[in-house]
Amino acid sequence: MLALATNTKSMKGSTVFRSWKDYLASKLHPQLPLSPRESSRLLTALTGSFRRHLDEVHPTTAPDSKPKLGSVSVLTTSPHAIHSSAISADKHLASVLTNPLLNKRRPDVSTPDENLANAKAELLMNPAKIPVEVLEEYNAKGAATVPIAQLCLQKFEDSLVGLSIDKQREVVAEAEPGRRTLLWLWRSGLYQTETFRQSGSFMHLLTFALMREGLDKYLWEWLCLDMGERRIKMMRRSVWWKGYILRSMAFTKLRPAYGQKASIDDALEVFFYASELRDQSISAGTHMRWLPIHPISKVLIRVLTRRRHLYGVVETKNYERFQRSSNVYYPAVSKEGSVAFDDALLHLHHPEQPSGRDMLKLLRQVFGSGFSDEEKRARYPFVDPGGVKWTNRRLHITLVGVLHTLRFQRYDAEAAWLRGVIARTLPELDCNTDEELRKLASETAWDKSPVAAQTPKQEGNFSEPASVPCPEFT
Repeated sequence: MLALATNTKSMKGSTVFRSWKDYLASKLHPQLPLSPRESSRLLTALTGSFRRHLDEVHPTTAPDSKPKLGSVSVLTTSPHAIHSSAISADKHLASVLTNPLLNKRRPDVSTPDENLANAKAELLMNPAKIPVEVLEEYNAKGAATVPIAQLCLQKFEDSLVGLSIDKQREVVAEAEPGRRTLLWLWRSGLYQTETFRQSGSFMHLLTFALMREGLDKYLWEWLCLDMGERRIKMMRRSVWWKGYILRSMAFTKLRPAYGQKASIDDALEVFFYASELRDQSISAGTHMRWLPIHPISKVLIRVLTRRRHLYGVVETKNYERFQRSSNVYYPAVSKEGSVAFDDALLHLHHPEQPSGRDMLKLLRQVFGSGFSDEEKRARYPFVDPGGVKWTNRRLHITLVGVLHTLRFQRYDAEAAWLRGVIARTLPELDCNTDEELRKLASETAWDKSPVAAQTPKQEGNFSEPASVPCPEFT
């Protein structure tokens, strides 16, 4: 018994020791993946073991009652007694190995996405390489896309950060990212695709790059390009990208390259030139009558009435010319009341003679009527007392501006009525009304000074042929 106990303890101890030894070995030397040959041998061994166990439970033969021949029993196999263990084993293993839960498939990745990822990696590993060269290399392989072009333009802009103005000019003159990208875009014809039409960021990057290189003329030639569409619905869709190009041109005039001074008048000149092209085309019945002016007009209205202090003064005659233009408003897009509101805003922020009469008339229609909140939102989308905070804040600033103008022009009764409207409509912001009025009274946030500076005019012939061919690129 003592010997048996000793042997048992020894066996337990050796088992524990081997377990710890195997554990430490697995940590220090983890098992390597099996080779294809080893995997095949393991699968064969598992299949054979499974078949043997299956045969033990379900024998492949059934003995009958025939006598023995000598010392050997003769077993015969009945065709109906055979159990197909091999087939069952194969089916079972196949079901296990092909189970969807165990089948980790590689996620589907489209070729354009792979090319974009490769382009990102290439630009990351070669920061000294000119990004537009990557675009041209992918174009040579037939793999260039609008997202890759946008990536290359953005990487080029990032590479200019921290450089001096002179160095930036030198790098841009050497690389010519705008000209080379536009050349690729024209030759590939991808500007006619839906991907391009939805790539507003790419349009802005390309427009900025071209104008920085002094290639505004290429943009105008591109905008005059006849897209060849004659159906009205499809025409509007196919040329809507031109509106984004015009808007980006105005933004570039407001935020020019190389730290140059922003100019609202230069941005207005872009609008005037586009309006002339459109007006001439309407009378001639040519395709440029579909030129979208609404995007650039909305930008300029916002700049002239809310952000003028960021971009300097504006020449009065340009301001009034913008007011009179029939292209400022786009009835097909604007809702009821929006046009009247924008027009009243322009009168309110006139650089020499601000007037709150039009806005007061509109506000009387809004707040002095018996419209419900839903009707007000439907008729006058700029008024939404139940809207988000920034909408209410903007409405409050507008109402305070009207109130200040009415007081300045001695419309005391109207000013008192509007003061009550502000208190009732925007009670949470009414506490700031007096402070805002003091700022406006001190003229710290209200510019009424006229501007005498002359802005050079953009010369050019606005006549347009019936069909403009693709511009000649040099």
